[in-house]
Amino acid sequence: MSNKNYARRTVVKLYFKGADISKELSKYLLSLSFTDKEEDETDDISLSLDDREGKWIKDWLNTSKAVKTKTETVTTGGGEIKVGAIVKFKGGPVYISSMAAEPTVNRGASTCKCTIANHNAH
Repeated sequence: MSNKNYARRTVVKLYFKGADISKELSKYLLSLSFTDKEEDETDDISLSLDDREGKWIKDWLNTSKAVKTKTETVTTGGGEIKVGAIVKFKGGPVYISSMAAEPTVNRGASTCKCTIANHNAH
């Protein structure tokens, strides 16, 4: 049996307008994946949320259609990785999928920052 103190755990932290919304987001998080590509290629991050209530489309993105937003991803213990995001919406129930594609820039007066932290207790 493995010891939970030695298990590798990944924690997702999401900051929006400087506020940590990770706990609230965790109720809606369906999946998150990160692809560390070759040096000359842009890294990818994909974040999918269940948004049946419209919380993330209406309150967070303040839009009802696909838009380009900016995201910053930081991996602890492995340095900092900056990426952007293209946000897409799928209907019935609504799912939000965000895919990284370009360098970080703010979206209007808002900054969105996603932290993926890999914890090793070894």
